[in-house]
Formats: sequence, structure tokens, C-alpha cells
Amino acid sequence: MSNSLLRLPAELQVCVFAYLGPADLTRLAHTAQGLSSSALVCLYANVSLKDERALQAFLSALGRCAPHRSNVHSLSLARLNVTSFGGIVDQLASPLQRILRLCERLTRLCLPRHAPTADIAIGALLEEAQTADFCHTLQVLDISGCAGLTSGLLPRMFSQLPRLTCVYALDTAVVNQFALMAAGMYLRRLSVLHLDASGDVTDDGLCAMANGCHALRSLRVLMPVGIAYTNKVTDRAIHELARHCPKLEDLVIVGQTRITDKSIKRLAAACPRLRWLELSDCWGVTLECAPTILQNCRRLVRLRLNTTDVLRAD
Repeated sequence: MSNSLLRLPAELQVCVFAYLGPADLTRLAHTAQGLSSSALVCLYANVSLKDERALQAFLSALGRCAPHRSNVHSLSLARLNVTSFGGIVDQLASPLQRILRLCERLTRLCLPRHAPTADIAIGALLEEAQTADFCHTLQVLDISGCAGLTSGLLPRMFSQLPRLTCVYALDTAVVNQFALMAAGMYLRRLSVLHLDASGDVTDDGLCAMANGCHALRSLRVLMPVGIAYTNKVTDRAIHELARHCPKLEDLVIVGQTRITDKSIKRLAAACPRLRWLELSDCWGVTLECAPTILQNCRRLVRLRLNTTDVLRAD
């Protein structure tokens, strides 16, 4: 078995090892000399840090071995909590800045869920984004669940990370119309935007975003548990999506009762690539628009209009 793996090109070894977990990759890197290089590539490709010990060990490894820096593509800080550092902010801010500075080809970043820790991480991100290499490579930003974030930080983040293509902001009310306007202004490559509508998500913001993000493929405007409606999104926003985002494939909107059949029919005619369309608790939309949607969107695998599953993917 090991001889067969040794004969494989390094690229195929990496594909095989991608199915292993961190513990197995660590053992493989330390026991199989001929496979250690490929194992380390996989080990550092997706890094998740949850406490001070893991953070310091990772930082030490980056400092000792320069090749590891270019192997880190995904960094998750979701479980990181400042309480594991004795609650001392400075003990977390400085290491995070150094890690972001050393990760030369970072493409995905997931920020901490814990509010004080998230503030520290965003501060480090904004500080390093001005000069670090990752500002030219970062494509995916996940701020889902980051409670207590200051909404004014998002426009600044978008302005400094113009190569972002995917933004996930669920379970947080940090996205407002100004953040959406900034996305339309700076994130010209944005293709995926999933957000929580409990913030100030309005027609103005979505129209500005659609006007600037012509590559948009997936938009989800969801509602958190316990909040039924906001009613701040109307036909005007849907008309702008139809006008500026012809590549749209996935649209999910929840709890916006001022959207009607008229705009959905126009969207179906303008976005024939639609594969997934869900409009739940949007009571201005009726089954009357279903034939128009099905006629224009031949690739559709999922269509839900309020409580009715017109098409359901298996």
C-alpha cells in the first residue's frame, strides 16, 4: 500500500490525503518520510484554531518553516475565544496579526463567533489588510454568528478586500444597507452573498449591491429564528437583480411580504440559469407566477413558493 502511494505523483497524493483528518495527517507526516511533504500540504491547507495552545503552535510552525506559509488556504477562527487567553486582549491581537501576515496565499477566512474575540480578529484583519499578501488572495469571508460586531466595520473591510467572491453573514445583524452599498462599490467579483435580514437590509442596499455585482450567482436573504418578517425588501430590489444579475442561479428570500408576482416573473425571464428559487413567507407571491418560472428557467431543480413545494430536489 505504501509503495503504491509513493509511486503516485505529489498532486494525486494530496488528493488522497485530503480525506484524512488532522490527527491522521500529523501521524503520517512524522512516520512516512516519502509522504510527509504531501501530508503537510493537506495538514496546512485547512487550519482551525480554537485555543491559545493551538494558535501558538501554529504560529511557531509558520515561523520555523517558510513553505508552510503558502500552503495555508483556509483559516477558521470560529471557535477561538479570548477567555482562553485569560481575557487579555493584547495576548490575542498580536499573534493574530502575525498569522495573517505570514499566510501568504490565504483564500478563506472564518472569523470568531464570540463577540470580543471577533472584534479583535477584525481589528487584526483591517490592520494587516493594508500591507499583507492575503489581501490580494482572500476570496471567501465568513462572519456568520459574529454577534456584537460593529456594522460600520464591514464597508471598510470590503474596501480593503476587493477580491472577495463569497461573503457569508448568517446569524448576525451586522449587514445593513451601507454594507451592501459598499459591496456594490468594491466587490465587483462577488458571486455568493448569504445574509441575515434582521439587520437594516433594504431595497436601497440590495439595489446598490446588484448594480455593482454583476457576477452574482447566489443570494440568500434569510430570517433568524423568532423573527417572522421585516418587509423592507420589495419588488424594486427584485427588478434590479433581474436587470443586473443575469448569472443568478440560486435565490432564497424569507419574510418579505412586499415582493409580488410581477417582479418574480421578470426575474424568471431575465435569469434563465436559475436552479434554486425559494420564497418563503413572501405572501405577495402566489402560485400564479409558477408557470412563467418553469417556462423560462429550464434548469430549475427546486421551486418553493411560500408553503408550496412546486419542485423539490431529491
